[in-house]
Amino acid sequence: MENQDQILQYTEFLNAINPPDVYGELIEYAKENHVPIMEPVGINFLCQIVQIQQPRCAIEIGTAIGYSAIRLAHVCPQMYIYTFERDADRVFQAKSNIQKFQLENRIRVMEGDALEISHCLPLGLHADLLFIDAAKGKSRQFFETYEPYLSENPLIVIDNILFKGYIVSNEGLSRQKRSLVRKIKDFHQWMVQHPNYHTTVIPIGDGLAVCTRK
Repeated sequence: MENQDQILQYTEFLNAINPPDVYGELIEYAKENHVPIMEPVGINFLCQIVQIQQPRCAIEIGTAIGYSAIRLAHVCPQMYIYTFERDADRVFQAKSNIQKFQLENRIRVMEGDALEISHCLPLGLHADLLFIDAAKGKSRQFFETYEPYLSENPLIVIDNILFKGYIVSNEGLSRQKRSLVRKIKDFHQWMVQHPNYHTTVIPIGDGLAVCTRK
């Protein structure tokens, strides 16, 4: 198709139209304090598929300041969210933001390294959604750690799967970041070849991988 790049840019522009003003303070805080949150087109897409799927329970890896958890809670009123964050300052800010939106009875912030405190989840938990938005080189570890806590037909979403485009061109990157790119690529290959899951990589925002059970 001609003008494919322009069409993609136009649709991303439409999908990234500013969210409701109610989230403006969170977005501004993230910008001012260099806290990574989902790009507008990415969070809008995630909210859309969650609104369609209507999960009852979710696990989020990477709370940051609570932005994505708050957005998801609003589009899926019956969903309870367990969200993991290891940075103490962000945990404090996330809890404060969640209280401001009066969602403390539906979002529980789990403080600590998600790879070390999965046992803190309730016994017998069967989450319908797993959202991974944390250390990009550890996506497979997060996946394998929390898969046992998922329901029979879960939705799994991983953010930043294209890593600012460095997946296809890593020129000028430091050795450390090139190593991270290799880990992300290895995770791509592992997921698309997984015997139990279908995986689709969607090139919006910084890239989302969406996985469903076969």
